[in-house]
Amino acid sequence: MRPSGTRPVINAAQMAQERGWTVFEAHCVRLAVTKGERRGRIVNLLERRSANRLYTDIHRGPVAVLYDAPVRIRTSPGAEVELKRTVPIDQFCKYKAFAMSLNDNRAAAWASAFGDWLGATGCDGPRDPRTLPLHIFKMRRPSSQGLELDSAADRQRFRRVHIRDGNLVDADQRRWRTAEPGARHGRDPQFVRNQELPLGFHWDVRKAVGTKIETPMLIWKVGPSGHLNVYADGHTRRGTGCRAVWSRSQSTAADEADRLKTRSQTRIPGQEAGN
Repeated sequence: MRPSGTRPVINAAQMAQERGWTVFEAHCVRLAVTKGERRGRIVNLLERRSANRLYTDIHRGPVAVLYDAPVRIRTSPGAEVELKRTVPIDQFCKYKAFAMSLNDNRAAAWASAFGDWLGATGCDGPRDPRTLPLHIFKMRRPSSQGLELDSAADRQRFRRVHIRDGNLVDADQRRWRTAEPGARHGRDPQFVRNQELPLGFHWDVRKAVGTKIETPMLIWKVGPSGHLNVYADGHTRRGTGCRAVWSRSQSTAADEADRLKTRSQTRIPGQEAGN
């Protein structure tokens, strides 16, 4: 992921291609924070469509995410730029993909580190909380405040904090119920760290008083008697009593508007003005 072309990015891409790995390069937009904390600060944001593709791809096979500058991902697709509605890219990919800054002092050996990562067990099956799309599921104590999922003890602590009366409940009081096998809607196979999930595996997400569910591309309004299907790869599917209040077409238009804002703020190195 890059806001501009740099030698570390080129070198990493060449190294990957020499190993026969597929390279996908995503460009960021540079935008000012428009609301809330640190208003006016310039941040690198991965476009909504690219963030959606990235999260899908890391559930189709092993992925190394490399970046040469701090990059953030929107957790809600609205036009405003608000830091609390974004997460760093390594947090976005956590437990699902290998992520490393090319400015890290270990970056020269990233391919070897990726190999080590591939050899480690990172998911125990569909009940493992690491399968959750953690930019949608709201943890009661996020990892920045001490709740990790790396060890068996960590995951047991997560269950103690989030399971109420046998139900998985997030910090927004939304109940995440695993869909029964007969109610699973088939899609492409999903993998978490080489662990294949049952075909169509997802959660039915609901809240007694209704709720809003946000992803990098969509916003759903779910009524008190409704539910939304949410998959491990972040895909959402209409359930009952719910409707999209921010659509894919709106995200596409917002991405284009962001690109225009970026071009008006700064010229991207290697491109001619107006391109």
